[in-house]
Amino acid sequence: MMFSNCINLNQDSIDSIEANAMFKIGSIAEKWRPQNIFGPRRSVCCYPGTEISASKFESQNVYSSLTLKIAPNVCGKRRFLAFAICLVADLTHCSGFKELELTCEYQLTVSSCSDGGGGYEKFKSVYDGGSLSEWKCMGDHVLILFQKDMVKEDKNYEEATFEFYIRRHSYNEEGEKICLHDFKVKKCGVHVIYVDAKSDTDATEKRLAGNKRSFSHDGEEGFELIFGDNASCQQICQHIFKGIKMAMIDVRRPYEE
Repeated sequence: MMFSNCINLNQDSIDSIEANAMFKIGSIAEKWRPQNIFGPRRSVCCYPGTEISASKFESQNVYSSLTLKIAPNVCGKRRFLAFAICLVADLTHCSGFKELELTCEYQLTVSSCSDGGGGYEKFKSVYDGGSLSEWKCMGDHVLILFQKDMVKEDKNYEEATFEFYIRRHSYNEEGEKICLHDFKVKKCGVHVIYVDAKSDTDATEKRLAGNKRSFSHDGEEGFELIFGDNASCQQICQHIFKGIKMAMIDVRRPYEE
């Protein structure tokens, strides 16, 4: 969902936007938990602002990097970790999201008490804005991001370190990608979703097969919800609440049958 330059958003609207984004992220994390099955692959949300919600993103830091602790897996059962990202950056020099490339490089450190005696793994996730709107942003904006490659099976990890980059890119005559602008990440936040690997697989498959509609897919995953400068808070909230209601019906239906 893109709310670029919607400068008239009140706190209730922002809270609703954040709640909808986190609900969608949780839904994607659940669907991609056991294996790569049919379902939305990512979530991108953008709106004007300078603050990261402390209640939704417990781990925060100024600038572009942070380190957080992974909660111990006390039950010892197989589980997955899903990482939702929130960034604040001045996107004034962004002439359109199609030119943006948002990169997350992260390292997961294995507990020294594990069988392997510790160690770490490095990963990289790139959010390409190629399928997003050409809407131009002015000033500071909050970005809430998630995609399927941010779901990792927990291998007794105890710590995660993240580094974020936002760049505007283009291509030269040879087809090589070139960086036009490196945006400064002013703040960053991460929320860890702990997903139990044990699930009702039949119900999940039934839900996906019977309902291929997602309440707010972005870009290549479906339609993209865009609001401009003149969008009222009432219009925005109506769309968000409708999306959440439909999503809750979709999730609940298989278990009621």
